[in-house]
Amino acid sequence: MTINLIIFPGYYVPHIGGLETHVDEFVKYLSKDEDFNIYIFAPNIPKYKDFEIRYNNVKVFRYPAFEVIPNYPLPNIFSIKFWRMFLGLYGINFHVVMTRTRFFSNTLLGFLFAKLRLSRIKVVHVEHGSAFVNVGNSLTNRIAYIYDKTFGKLIFKGADCVVAISKSVKKFILEHFLEDPNIPVIYRGIEIQKIDNIVEDIEIKKRFKDKIKLCFVGRLYRWKGVDNLIRGYKLLPKEIRDRCVLIIVGYGEDLEYLKKLAGEDL
Repeated sequence: MTINLIIFPGYYVPHIGGLETHVDEFVKYLSKDEDFNIYIFAPNIPKYKDFEIRYNNVKVFRYPAFEVIPNYPLPNIFSIKFWRMFLGLYGINFHVVMTRTRFFSNTLLGFLFAKLRLSRIKVVHVEHGSAFVNVGNSLTNRIAYIYDKTFGKLIFKGADCVVAISKSVKKFILEHFLEDPNIPVIYRGIEIQKIDNIVEDIEIKKRFKDKIKLCFVGRLYRWKGVDNLIRGYKLLPKEIRDRCVLIIVGYGEDLEYLKKLAGEDL
């Protein structure tokens, strides 16, 4: 029997981020199994193709969306195209809905798509977050916390299966949402060959050829611990700091705050 699987990620490529590439790698390899027929329904941010087929017949639908808060997309419910695309999904006999990360509106959309119907669909929720949202705006943090404790909790308790991507994520889930010690932890794999094929940045290599390179790559949020990394680097004795360079690569709503924190040291 062929399993029709639809994934509702917070974002999907070409949007840049770990969740996006995690989902992309997942469907890349799962689509090799002919027992799965895979669909993706994601916000069209940044603007890209409304529909495309990737890998082995992975069907990607990108719907009209916007961001009120950076990195938190919302479906454009005033768009006829959105409703045409969303309602069109009901014509497909899905067996499993997969959602990714509790605080995205697309996760709630996928959950409601699976459960608000006469014949409910199984929901597999994959959680990527290991803490409550903690950004520079206290109002954003408060709204996100309330959302987590209402809709986020609903998603965890209503899902047929919850998967954590790390032990720290599982610990967070058990402390705040569920009491199920049997939640599986499935780590992301590493595409070694793809990494080995990346061409070295010669400019950086030459510029810092005599330095010990410390590097962070990821979204620039304080809850990722980037601020602690910067503070720790600045606390190093001068003779050690002179031998090192801290390279931070990424983007996020705390970019300006982190640049100010770094000052002339980075």
